Amino acid sequence: MSTITTDASALNVQYNEYVAFDATSIRDFIRTRLTQSGLFTDQYLEGSNLTAITNIVAYSFHTLMFYLNKTSTESMFSEAQIYENINRIVKLINYSPIGAQSSTVTFTCSSTQDLNVGAYTLPRYSFIRVNNTPYSFNTDIAFTKSLSGNEFVEAIGNQALLYQGKWTEYPLYGALGVNGETVFVSPGSGVLVDHFNIDVYVNDINTGKWTQWTRTDSLYLENATSPKFEVRYNENRNYELKFGDNINGKKLNSGDTVAVYYLQSAGTEGQIESNALANLPAVVYSTAQFNIIKADVFDTDQVYLNDTTINALYFDNANPSTLYTEAENANSIRLNAPGAFKSQYRLITAQDFENFVKSTFNNIVQDVKTYSNTDYVNNHLRYLYDIGLTDPNQDSRVLYNQTAFSTSCNFNNIYVYAVPRATKLTANNYVNYLTPTQKALITNTVENKKVLTSDIIVMDPVYKAITVGYGENTDKDLNAIISESRLIVELERNSKSSTYLIQNKVKGVIQEFFNPTKSVLGYNIDLLSLTSQIESINGVRAVYTQRQDTGDRVQGIALVIWNPSYPSNDIYITTKNYKLKDFQTLYFNDIDELVNRILVTTDVSQDTSVVNI
Repeated sequence: MSTITTDASALNVQYNEYVAFDATSIRDFIRTRLTQSGLFTDQYLEGSNLTAITNIVAYSFHTLMFYLNKTSTESMFSEAQIYENINRIVKLINYSPIGAQSSTVTFTCSSTQDLNVGAYTLPRYSFIRVNNTPYSFNTDIAFTKSLSGNEFVEAIGNQALLYQGKWTEYPLYGALGVNGETVFVSPGSGVLVDHFNIDVYVNDINTGKWTQWTRTDSLYLENATSPKFEVRYNENRNYELKFGDNINGKKLNSGDTVAVYYLQSAGTEGQIESNALANLPAVVYSTAQFNIIKADVFDTDQVYLNDTTINALYFDNANPSTLYTEAENANSIRLNAPGAFKSQYRLITAQDFENFVKSTFNNIVQDVKTYSNTDYVNNHLRYLYDIGLTDPNQDSRVLYNQTAFSTSCNFNNIYVYAVPRATKLTANNYVNYLTPTQKALITNTVENKKVLTSDIIVMDPVYKAITVGYGENTDKDLNAIISESRLIVELERNSKSSTYLIQNKVKGVIQEFFNPTKSVLGYNIDLLSLTSQIESINGVRAVYTQRQDTGDRVQGIALVIWNPSYPSNDIYITTKNYKLKDFQTLYFNDIDELVNRILVTTDVSQDTSVVNI
């Protein structure tokens, strides 16, 4: 048997001591070994050559240990924190991170008598200038003018959204004709490209004609003749457009010319308020290059609006734009990539639908839940039946979505409940639904990915209103519950905080707790946490909810929760945590008026009348 000791024992190093090695410890270790040898004596002299050498070795060792530690963690999907690294990792599973998404806005369109009766097409890339902010169309829109006078053209607003930004030409690319040819789109630092608005046109060297190639999630899903391209948002935050190899997707010919158009966004500065379009006209997109392309691409059987006839159309927006959405970061990639990989670009399970809608429509959708037909009947319709509706299908929101988006029947459907991404809500407008155009955009996008025999119906969530309220659950007089309930905030006796300050701090805590931008389906109202946050305000000793008329009180916060569409049918008072159903979301009913129902006191025996500001 060998009697040679291990390196660790020979160096007198413990098996786990490597974790403590840094520049200082390795330098001290070298000095100690040199001293033990008895051959060197100047390793502790700061000006000596030997000290300089030991410092260089120690620094180099420290740097190598740092890079070893970083690369060992950054090479793993679950541990990587640097965007460039995790972007490269998910490329192995063919996941493309989602880049920035521009603001969108729904709109209405009217035509003046200057446009004759007939069928027309509003050309793609046309745009509307809102001050200096352009909003553009990303597709051709066909419509019919049926009256000789002024007319509301409903077909245009129902078919498309306006996307903030203006379409921009990228320099032409000459194809090499190699397999899997990749065109890099790098418009420059600070240029924001809308992830889902990149168009490609190819001039075939053999025919001399331009054709539009379409985007695909993966070229592996395409056949040899499909004129498709794949888009990837890479680690450098630029775009790679990959073409086929005549096996998976059509291959570019050597000498083909590739024209790329992308929507350049202004980011958050491009967001607009309601009625910002204010009867503005549109402008036809026109460049020398695009005019040549559209001569080959546009349908010769259609009448396209030109610079003159487009002036007969005027637009307006009743709702503000959606919010600009930043590109995915490392954490969102870690969250979304596994779901996309499991689905393999096919939408089968409820989780597949939720992952796809959340990631693809992140700029318009805040939260999503998916129900099968059984879940829908056993949960949503059962809920409506339980609160007293004899025919739940006659609920206005249910009936509208069934008739508008179910193509054949009201069974065997997939129900996608979507909470719109919160925009600016007013005191009288807490409830927010996706518009018909936004719903149509979602259903059209998932059409080729879903199960063939199922219809997708984008459903409106059931909104529940909440506010401070206390009483018996047998009491159905909502107005009395609200008007007679007070939130009592008891201060420490030595507190110097003013009543006004405490009232507004409490209101601020509640307002943030029920922030509409954080609203999700199936929200769990954690009243214990909310009460704890209020009691943690400096100077606050305790919180109670009290009825003015009866004097009954309960420690903590009591909430009254009701369905504003059926306030007498669905009303519930709770002093404990309360979880909404997966098709329900909430809003705080009177946050601006709440301060008038907050009583601040240092002695709970005081009069409990309202403190006016």
